[in-house]
Amino acid sequence: RVFFSTFALTLTNPLTLLCFAAIYASLGITPAEQEILPAVILTLGVLLGAAMWWMMLTFGVTFIGRKFQLTTSPLLNRISGGVLTGCGFLALLSALK
Repeated sequence: RVFFSTFALTLTNPLTLLCFAAIYASLGITPAEQEILPAVILTLGVLLGAAMWWMMLTFGVTFIGRKFQLTTSPLLNRISGGVLTGCGFLALLSALK
């Protein structure tokens, strides 16, 4: 259920739609073409690739999550927070230059 809801959110993301439009335009696939097969093949390829990526990511996180104990979770949260904060400061500094 979570997979399908995330997948639906991905499909309705405006950036996803713009990326598809850019890919089709760069490959010369336009609505004026009589042949729809290249667009269908490309769309199915992206769909299957994205589905496989999300399934591998979900199963991987679930597998790794079961290996950790609850006592290590706060430590991982602090490390992740520190990395994100550091990246945010670096992005802010680079934007100010």
